[in-house]
Amino acid sequence: GKRSGKVKKSKVLPMLDKFFPFKSEKAMVRLKYSLSKQVPGEEVTVQALFAEDREGNQGAFLETVRNQMMKESLDYYQDVSNAIFLKADQYEDGSPETISLTLIEQAIQDLDPQKPQKEIDRMLSLGLGIAEGSPLDLNVTVELETFLARLKQGYICRHTRPVDE
Repeated sequence: GKRSGKVKKSKVLPMLDKFFPFKSEKAMVRLKYSLSKQVPGEEVTVQALFAEDREGNQGAFLETVRNQMMKESLDYYQDVSNAIFLKADQYEDGSPETISLTLIEQAIQDLDPQKPQKEIDRMLSLGLGIAEGSPLDLNVTVELETFLARLKQGYICRHTRPVDE
């Protein structure tokens, strides 16, 4: 509750689904398991979730969140990269070294149809190496490898729930 700092686990678990709407079912099961492992019993406190051991290590729950976020970002980067290469192969006359920003945008939209345009623009800016919010010329052609190398340096995440494998 508001005063005790305690929340029933039966309320926390559904909140995780709302907070992490794009995680796969398998990832959500692991996340909920790590919460139950770290905080046994019926109630959860913020203090228990963020507790560290003597060496400053975080608990199983936050460690799972961190590991999943890193893996999901890398997996998503790989999916985006593959989608862009496929799009380049389809439209760039056998020269997938370069690609138009329009085709990159289409590849991202095809892969992640629920991604907001603002997030797509952020990814395009990241790949171009320009400040977020800068004007984008979708007709510009970019070197594919350079664009992807820059994109990999930032944190990107999906907005469409993946299908479990």
